[in-house]
Amino acid sequence: MPHPFIPAPNTASVEFIYQNGSEINENVIHVQKGSPFTLAQLQALRNTCNAWDASTLNGARWSGASLYRIRTRALDTPSSPTEDFFLPTPRPGAVGGTGAPLGCAFCVKLSTGLAGRSFRGRWYQGNMGMSNILDPGHVTAGFQAGMVGGLGILLTNLTAAGYTWVVTSFYNGGAWRTTAVNTPITGAVSVDNVLDAQRRRLPGRGH
Repeated sequence: MPHPFIPAPNTASVEFIYQNGSEINENVIHVQKGSPFTLAQLQALRNTCNAWDASTLNGARWSGASLYRIRTRALDTPSSPTEDFFLPTPRPGAVGGTGAPLGCAFCVKLSTGLAGRSFRGRWYQGNMGMSNILDPGHVTAGFQAGMVGGLGILLTNLTAAGYTWVVTSFYNGGAWRTTAVNTPITGAVSVDNVLDAQRRRLPGRGH
């Protein structure tokens, strides 16, 4: 749904952009600090996120899927700084074997301690290997625990670097907000190991 630019003061978005075969998919997070992000500060944020992927998340990614791009943007104004960083070498995952179907995902809740869609965060982990899947409807317990732990590490790393990982709400009560509302994420939670779906990641829909 088209809408005017909605500012999110002192906030930046980080897009983790992956290639799996000929398809593109991504995960997006938002972080906040005490002042607007400069370009240099966006680059520092990107370095924190890139290091986390290299040390942690690539362990949950199939070897045929690679992180190849990280795009960051300050969200204060339409003309705020942005960076589109292409990894010198795309980083494949460490999970061998056969890749899972592109539409498969495992959802981890990003908890804020508040109820309602405006305060609900999600990370949909795709790019899985078949070895991460227990049966046609579930991921393995090890993968479930690993994703919760891995996202907990990202929260710890962002906090240590001076950022607050937030759920950013642009829409509420059937209407677009005039200014986005941020709510700090307090932890990652998984209540079950059920497989989810992301139809937008199916072939031909992810570009």
